[in-house]
Amino acid sequence: MNRTAILGLLLAIVLPLTGYFIVKSYSDNNVHMPSRYFYDSVAVIEKNGRTRTDTLWHSVKHMTFTNQLSLRFEYAKRRQLSLSLIDYQLAENRSTEVTFGFNWRQKGMPLIKKIPFLKGKLDNDVTFKMDFSLRDDATANSKLDQGTSFGTAGQKVIRIAPSIDYIVNNRVSMKLFFEQTRNIPKISNAFPITNTSAGVQVRVSLAQ
Repeated sequence: MNRTAILGLLLAIVLPLTGYFIVKSYSDNNVHMPSRYFYDSVAVIEKNGRTRTDTLWHSVKHMTFTNQLSLRFEYAKRRQLSLSLIDYQLAENRSTEVTFGFNWRQKGMPLIKKIPFLKGKLDNDVTFKMDFSLRDDATANSKLDQGTSFGTAGQKVIRIAPSIDYIVNNRVSMKLFFEQTRNIPKISNAFPITNTSAGVQVRVSLAQ
């Protein structure tokens, strides 16, 4: 083996090793960026000539405690701008929503003492649920040629929905629910609306 071949072989061995140790020394001393500064996912949706981009920065899982209690909290904000070149108006829609809910499951709770057509004592699982949400919507139009703005729509929506689920046996389950939604308008030509529903649901499974 001549001298040129030996030098080429040494370079082929030394250069990769040198580069590896240089990169390793710099990577050991650098600062690792926490994962919360990176978004989890990005979704680009194109529909009817419009492109919308949704970025999810961080998603926290619902909390579940050892006593079968789970909590849920959500906070969302939205803003939409629409420009009309016919009447030179800019429509701005803002929406803020806060949602809170909890779910508590208790085992062996005698919620119903006795049912005539069933024998024995009822001490099955019962689940208490509670959902509450508050949404604030506001829409305003701005006239570009006059420099004025005025509200055109807006409302506050309050929703409360407690419920109780009770498992009678492996075929029959019952649900006691109540739900109320209130719409409080922000403009004078709209009226407040309240929708309330309540009742009892009985589910019977006929599966073998």
